[in-house]
Amino acid sequence: MAPATVPTRTTPPPVGRSLTVRINEQLHDDLVTLLTPGAELSSIVRCILHDTAEAYRRAHDLGDVPHDTAPDLRIHYRGEQVPTLPMPPGARTAPVLWTP
Repeated sequence: MAPATVPTRTTPPPVGRSLTVRINEQLHDDLVTLLTPGAELSSIVRCILHDTAEAYRRAHDLGDVPHDTAPDLRIHYRGEQVPTLPMPPGARTAPVLWTP
């Protein structure tokens, strides 16, 4: 007997219905990273979906990619420390010497 296949959804669920996603190892690890104390899973999912949809809309509206094409949304994070000047007496933070 052939294994059952899960149909691919091409439209969003109706308003008011739940979104169901199978949790694989990678998604589990990503959620561990995002679920900081006090965070709610549904809020994180809504925020990420909204931000991604906004990026798609902007890329399409600006003409960066055709409307039937998914834009490349790689995020570039720079982890190096920004050099600063020494703290002046009484200052709470050091002035920034250079920003990328």
